[in-house]
Amino acid sequence: MACYKGSGVADSRLMVSETVVGTLRRGIGILQALASPESRQSNGLGVVRLAQLLGEDKAGISRALAVMAEYGLVERHPSTRRYQLGWATYVLGIMSPQHVLISYARPILRQLCERLQQQVQVCVLHGDRAVIIEVYGYHHSEEGLLGIGQSVPAKTSAMGRALLSGLTRPELTALYAGSGDADPASTGDLDDLWERLQACAAKGYATSLGEVNPALMAAAAPVLGADASVVASIGTVGPVVSGRHQPALDEIGLALHTTATRIAKKCWEMPWLHWAALEPPIPQWNGARGFGLDRSTGKGEEKSSS
Repeated sequence: MACYKGSGVADSRLMVSETVVGTLRRGIGILQALASPESRQSNGLGVVRLAQLLGEDKAGISRALAVMAEYGLVERHPSTRRYQLGWATYVLGIMSPQHVLISYARPILRQLCERLQQQVQVCVLHGDRAVIIEVYGYHHSEEGLLGIGQSVPAKTSAMGRALLSGLTRPELTALYAGSGDADPASTGDLDDLWERLQACAAKGYATSLGEVNPALMAAAAPVLGADASVVASIGTVGPVVSGRHQPALDEIGLALHTTATRIAKKCWEMPWLHWAALEPPIPQWNGARGFGLDRSTGKGEEKSSS
């Protein structure tokens, strides 16, 4: 039997694939909507409101909710008939390495928050954005402070550059290749960004003065996993200190670096928390040379002390 390009079988497979992707996107959209401030403030969202927010028909939303309820991803209040996130989302969340990291870091970060009297954030890298997954204390009057789940461009924020500092040059190039997301006012071209990331890796922290918000300054330090890769960043955000911007940021940056090292060592003690299958030697901080890893080649080999 002859097989023709563009046959009905191939077309049907493509349609099934697109349907599966569309269904998956609908389910993810529902979860994101139920995690939104609007949902929390109103104790859930109904089918009609979810359909409005997602631009979907009510029938499709209802079918998706029924399946998600079977797996505990959503649950409906018996009186209001509004949907909320279900118990399964909590279970999935606490099984993530990020939750384990925060569990062990929480008392250390609370101490840091009290010491610096600044808002402390924990961020992870998602694509080319730094996403906030935890926030501690001190909500200043200045607008622009972000909350859990919100994100900023990685290259224009201290938290983001601390995360990017763990990338090799080829990885950085691949991340921004063809994105057209250039911002000469703050980072210039890729070479300039690479130099700033190298400086962050050498000092152990990154700083930002008015890049995300003119009234705010920030500093952040990378947290390393057992394989010396950057798994998160911890940072502070607060109002600009008049007359002593950079000295204040450098003091905070050093404190963040010390705290990030404490968190990393505490997490490395947990064998089931390792992000890598192997457990290479923990790199030693080496002053201006950073952790002694050759990040330009991507090989991750330790440099000699000579």
